[in-house]
Amino acid sequence: MGPQFPAWLRYQTGISNLNISNTRINDVLPQWFWVVFSNASILNLSKNQLSGALPATLELPLIREMDLSGNSLLGQLPVNLTAPGLRKLRLYNNHFTGAIPPYMCNNSFVEINLSNNQLGGDFPRCQESISSLSMLALKNNNLSGEFPHFLQNAAQLSFLDLSYNKFYGSVPSWIGRKMPGLQVLILRSNMFQGQLPKQSTRLVRLHFLDIAHNNISGRIPSSLAGLKAMTHPYGRGDNNYSSDTTSMFTKDRELNYTHKFMKRIMLIDLSCNGFTGHIPKEISLLKGLQSLNLSNNQISGRIPDDIGVLSELESLDLSYNHFTGEIPSSLSDLTFLSCLNLSYNDLSGRIPSGQQLQTLNNQYMYIGNPGLCGPPLLNNCSTNQTDLDVHQERESTIYDTLFFYLSISSGYLIGLWTVFCTLLFKKTWRIAYFRHFDQLYNKIYVQAALSKAECEVYPASLPHGQHGRANTATASHSLPPPFPSPRRRSSQPPKVQAAHNGVAFFSSFVSRRARPPRSSKGRPVAVPASVATVKVVARGGGSSALEARFNIAAEVWVSGAARGSSTRARSSYVFNGSGVVSRLGGLCKVCQRCRGGAVGTPGAGAR
Repeated sequence: MGPQFPAWLRYQTGISNLNISNTRINDVLPQWFWVVFSNASILNLSKNQLSGALPATLELPLIREMDLSGNSLLGQLPVNLTAPGLRKLRLYNNHFTGAIPPYMCNNSFVEINLSNNQLGGDFPRCQESISSLSMLALKNNNLSGEFPHFLQNAAQLSFLDLSYNKFYGSVPSWIGRKMPGLQVLILRSNMFQGQLPKQSTRLVRLHFLDIAHNNISGRIPSSLAGLKAMTHPYGRGDNNYSSDTTSMFTKDRELNYTHKFMKRIMLIDLSCNGFTGHIPKEISLLKGLQSLNLSNNQISGRIPDDIGVLSELESLDLSYNHFTGEIPSSLSDLTFLSCLNLSYNDLSGRIPSGQQLQTLNNQYMYIGNPGLCGPPLLNNCSTNQTDLDVHQERESTIYDTLFFYLSISSGYLIGLWTVFCTLLFKKTWRIAYFRHFDQLYNKIYVQAALSKAECEVYPASLPHGQHGRANTATASHSLPPPFPSPRRRSSQPPKVQAAHNGVAFFSSFVSRRARPPRSSKGRPVAVPASVATVKVVARGGGSSALEARFNIAAEVWVSGAARGSSTRARSSYVFNGSGVVSRLGGLCKVCQRCRGGAVGTPGAGAR
């Protein structure tokens, strides 16, 4: 019929249904056309090369369908359109500019397709109910704003395509409640953010979900099993929509499908977002799923072992994530699988063998996984596994060492600050703490001083084999005076001087009272080493810094009496720097003659 617009139509005023689509017309759409066909009910001029602009005002009172798609029309859409019965408006694949006029909110619309134009701005805020709208396609424009709120009233909407625009905000949670009949949802290449609402998985008739290339984050909802339409091998879509095509990325390439075949496609595409977590196991319930694309996210964990039950799966793309572990052997059970991409993850182990995986025979679908081995890769599994084990062992050692030092450091800091804060805020505990350390210091100091003084008075052992009298005499001559003179001031501290006095006193007592053993004929016999042993134990402390008092309990053991018996002396004395002050108690039991005499001490009455 072309290339010129048929002039004979100018005189066909009685035509109500005009279809001159795909007739190779390459001409300007004349203005008289809208006057001649103002009473037409169907106008189809699609798939030509018509150019020009539409009039600002159009009056088509009887029009029901108007299809001007696939041409080169430009300019703005009509500002005023009088078409109360218009149900299908198809203006896609043109060059229209400007904003979408408000009459798009007309309740009579069933289908609106403005895709692949240059329309901009926000979609008009419709106040009227558009409950009859079943298809809205605004793909590939310059539209912006949030998710269209007027769609809350589109209860019959089954097809929604907002891809390749500049919509922003979050995907509303009411989408599953207000649009229960939605079958196709395409939000690709926008600026949506936030999380994918769990309510969206209530769309029981949804079989095509494409939200790729957005900023949606969070976990993949485990309620994906609610997409009932994907749980069956064959789709439940019952609409052919329009003659337009929809592009989808599957099998590593972009494919275009006409809308009439959309009901046969079961697809989930969440690629190029910020999803985290792991793949929910419930995804194995979608047995009718044909294409699954989760690439370019931050998903981690293992690939589900039961992914092999998705018997209809033809394309699986999990590339550019953080999957770990081995590739499930169940993948070899996917007999329809024709495209597999697991590249650039952290997978390890041997690649499963199977007839279906061997038919793919493409090593690039495993690239970027240094832990994988086996055909079609050139890595030898034995060598690769050894290197991997060494690497993992080295990393484990580093982590263990780091954890060890961190544990010690944190424990030390927590313990130190606990004690410090307790002593800082508890005054009574702080006083008791330092008093305990003072007493401990005094005890250790005095014990050391007593040990030193005892070693100076008594050697470790007496010469073996000498007579008892000679031994006693030697010990007596080697002893210092029992007590220092009161007039002589000692340079030693009071505590040490008192300890010296106590040891000297008991040493003098032993040397004077201990008799050497004799044989049955009255002759002296050999005395073993340490005839007399003095044990001095400090039992208390001084009452002031100037006068150090000690309660010293001494046990004197004298062995080797004439009849071979042994006796013990136990007494308690209190000493200060100048000598014995008083005898606290006890009784000398070395011999009976000690009862009536003095024991040779400076203090009077001290026994």
